[in-house]
Amino acid sequence: MKRIVLCEETLHEEYPVLQDTVHHESDIYLYDPQTLYKILLSDNRLTREHVVERLAHYDNPNCIIPESIIYNEYNEFVGYSMKYLKTHILSTKIIFGNDDYDYRMFISKKISKIIESFDNDDFVYWDIHPDNVMIRGNCIKVIDIDSIRYFDGLHNELYDDNKIASHQLLCQLALSYLSKMDVLALGRTLEGDILKECFAPAFQGKELSDILDNVFGYPEEILFPSQFIDYIKEKDLSESRNLLIRKLTK
Repeated sequence: MKRIVLCEETLHEEYPVLQDTVHHESDIYLYDPQTLYKILLSDNRLTREHVVERLAHYDNPNCIIPESIIYNEYNEFVGYSMKYLKTHILSTKIIFGNDDYDYRMFISKKISKIIESFDNDDFVYWDIHPDNVMIRGNCIKVIDIDSIRYFDGLHNELYDDNKIASHQLLCQLALSYLSKMDVLALGRTLEGDILKECFAPAFQGKELSDILDNVFGYPEEILFPSQFIDYIKEKDLSESRNLLIRKLTK
């Protein structure tokens, strides 16, 4: 992988800041119309350097992979460069988009298949949220791939737990786009029992109600969005959305 050396102290002066302190992990600079520099905050650098180096050998057309490793003037790892795509992030489409339900279902399935495919690559993609999915038409790209956790043959139980938790986030991501409510963000403010209550109309029947417990509870096995999203109806999700809005505006 190509090596880039930058003066970290003068970055703000040399390059325009596209996003400042994104999710408390990095600053994003626009190097040129097609390239971004992701400069990690110091707390994240030690754990990410090894991952970025390994990603030099990873090839997935559905991901934005680091292109160059960036070091500062003291020869310390600080981040990496990646392609800049002018597309819509999923969070914008959830909040402001007018996509019809069939399209949202189609895209949700595509996103799920992309992230589920990581299971075959011996790593867990942990940083699942709407800001890390880029969409243009039917083209989807997953970003922030440096947040993955590799399976190294050790700590099997921890790796399995992380995989179960990441798939739960993936299920919540699919529900976010289908319901046009950021379920992952709501999960940080509402208790799981409240979310289960609100989404109960969309998970009718014994089989789906059991799945609902896993989507918002404490799953013990991997759950795939493909196990339930085909059975969820738009009108039921609309009812769930209205219930959530009432809970939030009380």
